[in-house]
This record gives sequence, C-alpha cells and structure tokens, in this order.
Amino acid sequence: MRHEFRPTEETKTENPAMSALRREEAVGQAHRYLAQFSPLLYTLQTEDPAECRAALQTLNQLKRNEEQVLHELEQYAEPQDTELITTLQSAISQADLVEEQVRKRLAFLEPGATEGMVDLASLRDRLAKVAAQQELSEVSAGVLHTNDSAGLRLELSKGGWGVAAGLGIFALGWLAFTTFHATFMIGGMFRAVGPAALFLLLFYAIFFSVGGGMAIAALDAASEETVEIVGRELVVRKKLGTWIREKRYQLGPNSRAGRAVANFNQNRGRGVPNVEIAMVDAQGKEFRFGRSCPDHMRQQYIDRINNYVKRALREV
Repeated sequence: MRHEFRPTEETKTENPAMSALRREEAVGQAHRYLAQFSPLLYTLQTEDPAECRAALQTLNQLKRNEEQVLHELEQYAEPQDTELITTLQSAISQADLVEEQVRKRLAFLEPGATEGMVDLASLRDRLAKVAAQQELSEVSAGVLHTNDSAGLRLELSKGGWGVAAGLGIFALGWLAFTTFHATFMIGGMFRAVGPAALFLLLFYAIFFSVGGGMAIAALDAASEETVEIVGRELVVRKKLGTWIREKRYQLGPNSRAGRAVANFNQNRGRGVPNVEIAMVDAQGKEFRFGRSCPDHMRQQYIDRINNYVKRALREV
C-alpha cells in the first residue's frame, strides 16, 4: 500500500526552517534504523552463535525506539519520503518475525541456548519423517501381511551371510579338530584297552554337540525366517535357497510371546546376550524362534504376535 503524505496541524504552523530541520533529523533516524536492521536479515544464514546474540541485542535496541522513529518521520515527512516511510513500516512490522527466526537459528547452532527458540514446525516435520521411515522399515523388514481372516505373517530376518560365515568357519574348525583329536585318542587307547576305549565317545560327544550347535546356528543365521499364525496354528519357516524347514505348533490359552536368552549364544560382543522369542504351545511346551531378527524390532514382533493371538484365541 502506497503511503499518502498528510502533514499534521503542528507541521502546518511550525516555522518552515525548524520543520525542515526536524524532517532532516527524522529522515536520518529512519535511515539509521534501516541501516542497522538490514544486516540482521543475513544473520539468518550465519554459522556463528555470537552473531545471533549480537543480532538479538540490536533488535532489542531498535524495538525500543521504533515507534518514536516512525512517528517523527510521519510527522515531518514530505511527499518524496513516501518510499522511506513504507520501507520503515515494513521493517518494523517484520521485526518480531526476524527476532523469532534469529532465535531459532541460535537454537539450531547452539542447542540449549537460553536465548534460543526451538523451531517447532521444523521439529514436527523431522519427527514425521522419522516416523514415516520407521513405518517403512517395519513394512519392508517386518510385517508382510496381517489381518484377522488371512492370519499374521512376519518376516523376522532376511538372513545374514556375514554372521553365518563366521559361525560356519568356527564350527567347521571346531568339528575338524574334535574329530582329529578323537580319532587319534580313541585309536591309541583302543590298542591299549581294547573296546573299552569307545567309552571316550561319551566324553567327545560334548564337543561334537557344541560344534553341531554352532553349525545349526550358522544355518539359521543364513536362512530367511518367517512366522505365520492362522487361528491356533503357528508355523516357523526357515528358507535357505531352495531348502525350506518348517515347524508347526498348536497354540493354547497360555500361548504368549516373550523374550528369552538363547541356549546357544552367538558371538555378538562380550557380555551381550543373544535373545530369542519364546512361546509355549497348547501342551505347555516351550519353543523358540527369531534368534536372528533385528534387536530393535524384536519387541514389536512380540507385541504383534501377542495382539493377534489374543484376538484369534478369543474368536476360535
């Protein structure tokens, strides 16, 4: 909107020389205000928190005098000062917004600064993106299909060849050494004590069972694992290439999923236990699955299974 110059009664009766002097002072004040205000707009892109604090101090000083500067300019202005008045009015009307943006910039550069102000709109936008990414992650790595009529199907793990290779190599070395040692030890003892040496197999069975457990864990780590529940039946399916292994369980009123420490602890870091999902079937016998599923998703899988089972058992 274009400002229209309307001289006041005071300017009409005032001495022309004095009025010109007052106008000159008012115009000078307005220019000084704008000269100090203009650099503040560039502070919004600064990387220095000190510049933000200096800008806030300047804004406080300008806001204390803005009404007086505008009033005197409007009182003594001439028609040619219209553009200056509209510019000054625009700067004054935007001062609060500029201060808000400077405070948000300071909060971004120096989190926790007392003069800062959290950008709530930006924060909500980032939180929405994080939630969307988490939901996408759950869909792509977790829930494949879920409804009451078709049942619940969860993809627990896609198979990790790195972990599987490490376990497999260690299991192979363990079993090879145990076999070599058992062959020579039992062979030597057989010459000395005869068939009684075969009782040593009971001792070596401990080591073979450990090696076998590691080999099975390697296969499980390399396999894609899914769990499906339809009604009272739960199916744990592991797929490695074209080889598919299935285990089926009938669920009962006490069948609820929970966390349990694995019997065989994969080497995932000293002092960090490996966790599985544990349930009981209709006869109260415990079974476990989900050893290789991502740790951050395990509790979500447990909650989804329990929610579905609770509804399914109530409806069946």
